[in-house]
Amino acid sequence: MKQTANVTVTDYATGMKIFRSPDFGVDHPFRATRQIFGPSVLDTEAATHVERKRSWMAQFLPARIASPEVQGMIARAVDEGFAHAAEQDDLLAAAVYIPNRVLLLLLGLEDIDPIEHHTKLRAITDFLETNARNPEVMAARTYLQEGPFAATHALFDGLDDERQRNELLLFSYAAGETTFVAMKCMLLLWAQDPAQFAARIAEEGVKSFLATNMRNDPPLGIATRYCKQDTEIDGLTFAKGDLVHVDIVTANKTCPMSATGVPMDFTFGAGKHSCPGHLLAKAELEAVIERLSALDGARYRIEGDLDAPRPLNFRDPGDVRITSALELA
Repeated sequence: MKQTANVTVTDYATGMKIFRSPDFGVDHPFRATRQIFGPSVLDTEAATHVERKRSWMAQFLPARIASPEVQGMIARAVDEGFAHAAEQDDLLAAAVYIPNRVLLLLLGLEDIDPIEHHTKLRAITDFLETNARNPEVMAARTYLQEGPFAATHALFDGLDDERQRNELLLFSYAAGETTFVAMKCMLLLWAQDPAQFAARIAEEGVKSFLATNMRNDPPLGIATRYCKQDTEIDGLTFAKGDLVHVDIVTANKTCPMSATGVPMDFTFGAGKHSCPGHLLAKAELEAVIERLSALDGARYRIEGDLDAPRPLNFRDPGDVRITSALELA
């Protein structure tokens, strides 16, 4: 019997063809998410995928993100997040607080502490990296499924009860974790050279700068597909059962630009699986950039190893801090 091969693809064009080809199906970590959240929008091959995707897109339209309601939630989360960072003497603590506070406010669960919420779900991140189950993973799953996260809510209200429940559970985790990693990476970039950070924003504009930064340092590192039948793409032969890992970090380096100068990268996915909440994540990151412009970068220093290996899926820079001997502004 032929051994299943693990193949890594680093070329952007080949990766895009794999994402869009019917010969490849979703695999780890997306397949593993079914064990935590149940069938969800991540199941791109499901008959309900289009319906679920449309429901997500409807929640996070540009007008909705720009509304006073959502912008107020983001502003509140940023204020509280930077205050929390001051208490912890670690600017990176804001990256944990802000996205989790935003998602909890959107769910109407402001009484839940965002740091405790994040901590209780960390085992899921480890599970999606290793696919190894342990008691902590089951505790996180129970916390989500037996908590208030799947209660009837305005989000995804166009779906039936079961589908709405699963999307709410997914949102309760994913809306915090991916943005947390992206925000942590951005804060570290700022702390390495605040003057250059500010100069680039002045030259490129916030939105272009953010797109470039996330292309160069994406929060997710790989996207894995399994080959459903023998096929060939760009001279590469794939056999049925092969696991194909698209290296997002490397592929992004050669991504083309759109007619409007926007990079067509894999940071927020491609093909059927593209992140439907990317506008919310970008809005949070833009709000943090605005807050950073008021800080004196000379007051901060990075502690820890920036070159330490990162996980393959959620590319958390790991055990580093941004500290100051002075109180945060």
